[in-house]
Amino acid sequence: MKSDTKKYKLITGRTIKQAQAMHKGKTKDSYQEATARLEMCQADMEELGLAKGDQVKVLSQAGSAVVTVSQADLPQSVVFMPMGQVANFLVDNKTLSTGMPPFKSMQVEVVRI
Repeated sequence: MKSDTKKYKLITGRTIKQAQAMHKGKTKDSYQEATARLEMCQADMEELGLAKGDQVKVLSQAGSAVVTVSQADLPQSVVFMPMGQVANFLVDNKTLSTGMPPFKSMQVEVVRI
């Protein structure tokens, strides 16, 4: 049975495509394409009825973003987003006195749209 939504642990990080696009400029389409995406395992994609290139809405306590989904070699219930403007919509600004926002292991909900 396919579900429309599921909760995941989101991790963010740098990617080669994101870094290459960043050097061309953060206002360029190539940067948006490199960062406005979500990677997840094939099993999680199938559970939500998703195919590569589909759009999903990712929601966290801090905000939400609409991104393109793609398949990656990740554990089930873990998703990845390249660091950038889009991922920042999801990151809570509470640093718990560390001075660093929680870029790793955030709880998010992924909704098929």
